[in-house]
Amino acid sequence: MTIVKKNDISDGEVWRCKLCYSRKSIRSGTIFSRSRLRPTVLMQIVYFFAVDFQIYESAKLLPEVDHKTYVDWYSFFRDVCSSALLRNPIKLGSDINSNIIEIDESLFGKKRKYHRGTGNQKYWVFGMVERNTRNSVLQLERKDRNTIIPIIEKYVEIGSTIYSDMWAAYNGLENDGFAHKAVNHSVEFRSDDGCCMNTIEGLWGGLVELRVKKMKGVIPSRLMYVLNEFMYRYRFGHENGDIFSRFLIDLSEFHPVDIIE
Repeated sequence: MTIVKKNDISDGEVWRCKLCYSRKSIRSGTIFSRSRLRPTVLMQIVYFFAVDFQIYESAKLLPEVDHKTYVDWYSFFRDVCSSALLRNPIKLGSDINSNIIEIDESLFGKKRKYHRGTGNQKYWVFGMVERNTRNSVLQLERKDRNTIIPIIEKYVEIGSTIYSDMWAAYNGLENDGFAHKAVNHSVEFRSDDGCCMNTIEGLWGGLVELRVKKMKGVIPSRLMYVLNEFMYRYRFGHENGDIFSRFLIDLSEFHPVDIIE
């Protein structure tokens, strides 16, 4: 198969068989096969997501694409991020030089205006971050010991040092095989034995919360996908959130291109 020019179609090119002269769309077998947008436009949407443009920012740069189309593609891209994390699991504290893990919980959501609406509008997110690396774990879970401890055991290497606040649910981590230090934030930011939570606090305040606010709201059912996207960017991207090169690789693995011979 070779690529030949075809000016009477929006793609401008098609695959053509050298033997039978049959033709196929250049997007056959790709994630773009069912889209009516031009390939150049589709690649711009990929790029906008990869460099961390929000939908409203992308729409200003490429207004010919409607809002629903942006939402659908961004949702799909977050699925790609989630899939990549599953294919590349991590164990915090596995590096002997980075075995201090900070853990904390944060409440996400909003108050119901004028008490209108139903259902819980706030959600607890449990977070763990490994010092001196770009590794983190965020889980949308209930705030209780029976939920939190199994998550720690799943994602943190036994023998690691865990820094936390004084929440009672963390008591007894030493019995689970971890070294544990705690700081009382109502009294001090750093305990006498050196325990502090600057890394995880920075994760909440400077990154996660600002990101959710920048998105101008998140549908509760999609919050975990947004957290997965953040973990993906934090782990694989640059400090500015740019994941373009890495994302193209994971996009191809999530939806392998059918080989055209």
